[in-house]
Amino acid sequence: MSKPFAGLTLALLMGSVFVLRGEEGRFLLHKSMKPVGEESYVLEPEASGKAIRSDFQFKDRGQQVSLKARMSLRADGTVVRLELRGNTARYNAIDLELDGTHLPMRITENGATRAYTGPSGIGIGSYAPIAFQQEMVRQWLQKGPRSCRPCPSVP
Repeated sequence: MSKPFAGLTLALLMGSVFVLRGEEGRFLLHKSMKPVGEESYVLEPEASGKAIRSDFQFKDRGQQVSLKARMSLRADGTVVRLELRGNTARYNAIDLELDGTHLPMRITENGATRAYTGPSGIGIGSYAPIAFQQEMVRQWLQKGPRSCRPCPSVP
């Protein structure tokens, strides 16, 4: 097992606390082996499945980096909606919303909306938020490795 994966696994095992309304957790974020911030998340049941809200923030070389994110999933684990607003790094701003509640899926990026009619599924191309990666690992463990397939990039 590689060291980054082992560290992520340890963070996943230590980061979750189950409560009556769903699940809450917190991940401590490190850079160069020093704590720089944290991500807190809440996983709550919804009528059609569940939703994960994440508040990700850390300080990098004196600059605050914050990201607010939300993901809605159907009961089968299919991602229906994804919202990412803020920064994933000091100079990496993101304002993205994927809405698959109606077809064709709508992608709104930096205020511009377009339809997407490509293959189903949503991929995440960043390390933040960690809670979303945790959910993807849970789905993979539940459905098995054959459920994963490479996704084409969104044009």
